[in-house]
Amino acid sequence: MIYCYCIIDSNRPLVGKIAGLEEAPVYNIPYHEMGLIVSSLKEEIKGITEDRVLIHERVVESLMGNYTVLPIRFHTVFQNREGALSLMRKYCSDFKNNFLRLRNKVEYGIRVIWSGDLVKEGIARKLEEETEQLSIPGNTPAKNFLKDKLKEYRINTKFKEEAEENIALIDNHFQNLAAEKKLEKLKSNDLLLSACYLVEKNRQSQFKKTFEKFKNTHTQLKYLFSGPWPPYNFIELTPDPIHRD
Repeated sequence: MIYCYCIIDSNRPLVGKIAGLEEAPVYNIPYHEMGLIVSSLKEEIKGITEDRVLIHERVVESLMGNYTVLPIRFHTVFQNREGALSLMRKYCSDFKNNFLRLRNKVEYGIRVIWSGDLVKEGIARKLEEETEQLSIPGNTPAKNFLKDKLKEYRINTKFKEEAEENIALIDNHFQNLAAEKKLEKLKSNDLLLSACYLVEKNRQSQFKKTFEKFKNTHTQLKYLFSGPWPPYNFIELTPDPIHRD
């Protein structure tokens, strides 16, 4: 069996030794001007463990300094070399297009955390006086229900508006330094933003310095910064590609 790690923009043998799963040597299967990075498996992998995931990531990331790397999903296994090459034939055109887009670029991640409950409490206090002025008169169960729903709606609306303002402020500092970006907003009450930026290798220093400056200036938020990584979130594949030899 053959375990796959990534695609690289080279059909030449790898320089140096890299150990993959089961300590098996990692090698390159050439396909036209590209290569499929694999290692041999003695038996089927059963279960996803942290150690296996880390080995997979280590192999991929060890190659990114010398090649443009297109990571492959963990636990992609073929019975033989011909099966592995079927992947290359199926997505050959897509892989070529991705190499053109992603060459000399790396991925950085920024996660921004705030206290959603505290933000909502602050909004509720600000709206309290206005809410009283616009309150529905009376004290029946139906009217109390409407009052609560009105209050909840206005708080949630302001909450989303404040989130969008903060996200725009953050993103404005980084978008001009990135070739591409992907933003996930308010994935949870406290996760304000999960952002991925595709950055030219020669702009990494500027990107990091911009983040440090922003983080030290806007201390009301918490930040998780990661990278550089291979472009995990920027690979584009056609859903039903045409097979090509």
